[in-house]
Amino acid sequence: MPEGVQPAQSYGMNLPFQDDQLAERIRECLMELLYERGPGRSICPSEAAHLLGARLGWRWQDLMRPVRTVATALVESGLLEAIQ
Repeated sequence: MPEGVQPAQSYGMNLPFQDDQLAERIRECLMELLYERGPGRSICPSEAAHLLGARLGWRWQDLMRPVRTVATALVESGLLEAIQ
């Protein structure tokens, strides 16, 4: 995990998944991509799905709904801003 990126629990987030480990991996992947991209830049949820799919050996298409759900939770918690 990149320096400065904290686990979801440290923000008091309750991620909307039965599989909290998957949700945490998705959250870490989203935050990692944003950290690497830099301030004021954006990512597409499919980028996170592609990266995580490659890491887990899963089809990225199967990860799109969970990635969007976690991203929505991060937006609702105020950690991310959705621009589209």
